[in-house]
Amino acid sequence: MHKLLARQTKRLLGVAQDQLPAVLTQLQQLAATPGLSAGANSLLSGLSGFLAQVDEAYAQNDRDLELKARSLELSSVELTQSNERLREELDSRTRAINSLRETAINLSQNMSIDMPVFQDDSLVSLSRLMAELVHQREIGQHELKIALSDLAKQKFALGGCRT
Repeated sequence: MHKLLARQTKRLLGVAQDQLPAVLTQLQQLAATPGLSAGANSLLSGLSGFLAQVDEAYAQNDRDLELKARSLELSSVELTQSNERLREELDSRTRAINSLRETAINLSQNMSIDMPVFQDDSLVSLSRLMAELVHQREIGQHELKIALSDLAKQKFALGGCRT
């Protein structure tokens, strides 16, 4: 018998678990007594089956609760693992953003360009800044090529004047 049903029969009906089979047998015999109403007869005859069904319902409820607890535990483990994975991904992205920020600062210092102060730490603004730095570098390289070309022409012109 389920422990909850045993406690209830003892507390509410005054019958201990070890006494219950004998009491149910007496009630079955009492149901056969002539003069009892059909309702009383039905109640006394069905009490044993009723208690068995209540016992099974309690046992099923315990199984259901155990399954739910296991399911929640598994879900909790999965959520914890997902949180840990997300935390690691966030840390990795944060390191990447910090690295890009340092690279952008170094590039702007090496190129002697006054770059705008970071408005936020988003990857988008950092990406735009890197694109601007690359563009500025391309402009600088193009200007350097033009200056080298002009220098070469001037050397050629000076070389031609000496003869």
